[in-house]
Amino acid sequence: MARTCGTSMYGTGLTALAELLQRFTAERRILVGTPVTRRDDPSYAGVIGPFLNTVVLTCEVAPDLGFAERAAATRSAVASAMAHRAHPFERLVAELPGARDGGRTPLFTVMFTADERGAAGTGDGSELDAGPGLTVRREQYADHAAEFELSFHLDNSAELLELTAEYDGALFSAARATRLLRHWADLLLRAAADPGRTPAGTPLPDAESAELAALADNCADRPGARITDAAGRPVPVGVPGDLSTGAGATGLRAHWSERGELVPRGRAGRLVPDPDRPGTHLDPAEAELLLLAHPSVRAAEVRAAAPGEPGPLTAHVTAHPGHTVSPGALRTLLRRALPLRLTPATVHVTTEADRPAQTQTPAPAPAQVAPPVAQPAAGPAELVAQAVAEALGHARVGPDEDFFDLGGGSLDAVAVAARLRIALGRDVSPRLVFDSRTPAAIAEAIAAVAPAPGQAAAPDQATAVGHDDGPVRGSATGPAPLSTEQTEIWQALQGGAAPAAFVVFEALRVTGRTVDPHALRQAVEHTAARHDALTSRLVVTGAGPRWQPLTVPRTCWAEDDLSALPEAERAAALDALAQRHLEQPFDLAAGLLLRARLVRLADHEHVLLLAVHHIAVDGRSMELLVHQTAAAYEEFAAGGWPADPAGEPPLRLADVARWQQERTPADADGDWRRALAAGPPPQLPLPYDRPRLVRGALMPTELPFAFPAPGAGSFGRADGLSPFTLGLTALVAALARGGGDTGGTPDEVWLATVLSTRSRPGLADVVGPLTGTALLRVPIAGARTHRELARAVGHALLAAHDDPAAALGTVAGLAEGEFGVDRARLSQILVVAQEDAAPAPGALFTPDGSIAATRPTATAFDLVWSLRTGEDDADGVLTYKGELFDDATAQGLVDRTRQALEALIAHPDEPWQEQR
Repeated sequence: MARTCGTSMYGTGLTALAELLQRFTAERRILVGTPVTRRDDPSYAGVIGPFLNTVVLTCEVAPDLGFAERAAATRSAVASAMAHRAHPFERLVAELPGARDGGRTPLFTVMFTADERGAAGTGDGSELDAGPGLTVRREQYADHAAEFELSFHLDNSAELLELTAEYDGALFSAARATRLLRHWADLLLRAAADPGRTPAGTPLPDAESAELAALADNCADRPGARITDAAGRPVPVGVPGDLSTGAGATGLRAHWSERGELVPRGRAGRLVPDPDRPGTHLDPAEAELLLLAHPSVRAAEVRAAAPGEPGPLTAHVTAHPGHTVSPGALRTLLRRALPLRLTPATVHVTTEADRPAQTQTPAPAPAQVAPPVAQPAAGPAELVAQAVAEALGHARVGPDEDFFDLGGGSLDAVAVAARLRIALGRDVSPRLVFDSRTPAAIAEAIAAVAPAPGQAAAPDQATAVGHDDGPVRGSATGPAPLSTEQTEIWQALQGGAAPAAFVVFEALRVTGRTVDPHALRQAVEHTAARHDALTSRLVVTGAGPRWQPLTVPRTCWAEDDLSALPEAERAAALDALAQRHLEQPFDLAAGLLLRARLVRLADHEHVLLLAVHHIAVDGRSMELLVHQTAAAYEEFAAGGWPADPAGEPPLRLADVARWQQERTPADADGDWRRALAAGPPPQLPLPYDRPRLVRGALMPTELPFAFPAPGAGSFGRADGLSPFTLGLTALVAALARGGGDTGGTPDEVWLATVLSTRSRPGLADVVGPLTGTALLRVPIAGARTHRELARAVGHALLAAHDDPAAALGTVAGLAEGEFGVDRARLSQILVVAQEDAAPAPGALFTPDGSIAATRPTATAFDLVWSLRTGEDDADGVLTYKGELFDDATAQGLVDRTRQALEALIAHPDEPWQEQR
């Protein structure tokens, strides 16, 4: 048949595939992608490289043309496209306005490939030429992520014609993919039997026709239900069409699901504007059809919610005479069958006489606490005491109470300074808080450095500012700049950092109760939809990367059931599932930033796996999401609707990003520019066991440690040093001493640490990556004793907190763009303040640390120290690259840090470079 039509098997398969896609989409113009190679050019023959490009093929499916005529048109379309096969696909996407859609592969969603008998191919065949006497074949495996929504492959290289489909499991079921393949095969067979047949005259496969007849006969809700296209022809399972019954047309559209259920798909002319997403609409007909299927419902209408009602939709139902129907039961019926946005939040039930009978709405929101009564203006010391109390979580703080005795640290000093900026209208340095220690002394220090008329303020202390009250709620439309922390992550990914290093993963176990999967999915989607960090996508414009709100938020949900496995095998199977869930790539351009997978282990034991891209969340964000999801689940599981927070909507990540951009002066990177111009960043003399052979983040090794540190707490309070400063000082002393492969002790130490902007009022409950990596520059050449070194470390920490240009991404962009310094040379180590174990996030979920995927899989630094210094002890985890350090070397670094901390506490005024 292909020879008769004057086309190849590639063109024949593509012609049938276009007809298949037209049948399932009702689109006449079909766009399909296909890979092409440039290895037909002899100059590329011996060169290793990705000489592949993607070409978009346009196939027109005319309903009245025979297969042979359409195959000839396909041949012309392929030849026309191949004439431009050297034009890079990404450049084509960039040049076409509107080509990149956040929810799809650009320009096309279906890929087509073929292997033909006797063809040279593109080098992807299974048998490899390994020389005489040796046969090498590729083994096929499918343990990888789908690159496209649908990929179809035709293999004509052997005796049988083999058709294969690869599909995105988040969008298609195995049954749907198998059905598509069967239709494709049927279309090819019918074309071989009759090349003159037209799409309009081609019936469905015989098995499909029999299946549809059985569905119509067995449909209890709609006896004799038939679904047809505009011409009255039956449509396949899964394809929407016009619904009719034995009584005639219904005016509704529907489709048959793979499970044989009748699924409503809406009705024309009944769209309701979505109040939360301007420019989009909701179709209430699906909910109406479900309500009408209830035996006690005579009439149903779903319309926009009235002012003051929760949710975007409200249902109004009239019961049959003599029938009683519960609004809660109807809400449960709707909730189990519809997406969250299409589920009416309120159901009103009326009697035959249209008298209001019952109304089911969510529980009212808790009563709001009345705003505090205005108090007389407080003096400077009282304002400072109030700021200290709020930052440290105390009800009241006296004017002479010591900041460190109250439990303060460097992060708390930043929080106090941020509150004082707002209260006093001037810029207060965290270092001033750190050095003055009591509210009274802090107030005096602020007054002492207040600038006289015409004079500049003292540097690094308090200066008058025009207006910096922190972020404010802005417009939700249009692209926003990336926050400082998002920019850092984006630059790291652009620089080749391992994507696995930017996945925030949680495994949450639910025991002792059953779980409603649909309610939990609704809870996850409802929670994600509340936060712009999870409902936006990354777009690259001429002005750089931007965060664009999505019209329709996207989350990925999956379910697995391991309960049938023997109990001894479930843990390993759960580990494998979690690992695949963790490693599945994210699509930042599509806005797919959150993946949730519910794993059923037994009737009363489930595990929820959450994987979120770090560009959208940090650790605090995950706590918020878990708490909010648990609360929303309880509402949905009870048939209710989560009450939205009353009052002004909270700050969004976009508001924070704009505020960061506005408060960063144009010359903020001046100190870093001068430091980089003076020479390459100083390198710590680390004891590497092997040279660095590759760049990037490989599998790390963890070494937990704990050791006594008697008197650490009291020593720190006496000297005004936070616990983290003590531990960091010991680490700097241990690592900066000579003895490694990079020479002697440097004059300055550059190291990375994690800092948070959440200390700013109003940012505690914003979901987003507000915890970022900053660079510290610790001048150690002028520090002779342990005490002097500790003060230098403390001052460097405070300076980084107050320096918007200290963000690692900002310095890396400057270093790589202007000075040719690789970001990996900026810091070899990352130091993280390890917090005390947080309580379990609510009654529903319990964190499950036993799953292997919850452990680190990649690191961009040679060493990562997670360190906690307590009252009389210290502990943490050293994560190191096993390709650079032996286990014994890593243990030696821990021992040196322990010795340095002991020396700092016992002999603070002795030289820190002398090893005891």
